[in-house]
Amino acid sequence: MRTCTVDGCDRVHRAKGYCASHYNSILAPDRHRTELTCAECGTAYVTTRTDGRFCSLLCRDVTRRRGTAERRASMPPKVKAPRAPRDLRTPLCRAIDAGNNGRVLTLLLARTKVTSTGCMEWQGTVKDAYPAVTVAGRVRAVHRLVLEAHLGASLGTQPAHHICANSVCVNPLHLQAVTHRENVAEMLARTYLVRRIGELEAALALVAPHHTLLTEVGLALKVA
Repeated sequence: MRTCTVDGCDRVHRAKGYCASHYNSILAPDRHRTELTCAECGTAYVTTRTDGRFCSLLCRDVTRRRGTAERRASMPPKVKAPRAPRDLRTPLCRAIDAGNNGRVLTLLLARTKVTSTGCMEWQGTVKDAYPAVTVAGRVRAVHRLVLEAHLGASLGTQPAHHICANSVCVNPLHLQAVTHRENVAEMLARTYLVRRIGELEAALALVAPHHTLLTEVGLALKVA
């Protein structure tokens, strides 16, 4: 097998006594070299690549960055769909704002306990002896909310009177809208009656300490 005639080269002979490598370097050193013009800066440069466009990596990167910027500028702006605002109101607040009286009654009366006398006693917060609930950051009297929902109208400045005399009761059938004068008169009458019963009980205890009415009155007072 013939080998390259160049001293020290034992590659296979290609043509004219040379291997492929020495043939190209000695007889046709510029056969694969082409002079091109840089597409970015316009400088002439020599390269062995037939598809070369740039004289350096710097020119290539400049062209790529400009093309990217142009594509982004031609794209329509991205418009984010507006998010629907979150409703942070409580179910009770939403029902009151919507004027849904049935829903208001359902939510409030679900937090009560029915007694043997028919009272629906509030099981939540009690403030100044009356049931209270926070609506939209404001403390509201539960018995007034219940009565307003039951009547389907606002009480305004009218008091909500407890017919059952149980201040923690929110049974709409045990509540009525009264004037301030009527409310004060009822309170005074009730206070007078309680005091009068106590006086009569004390007088009866002196005459008949073991009378059955004393026990009945005592039970009646406890129930009231």
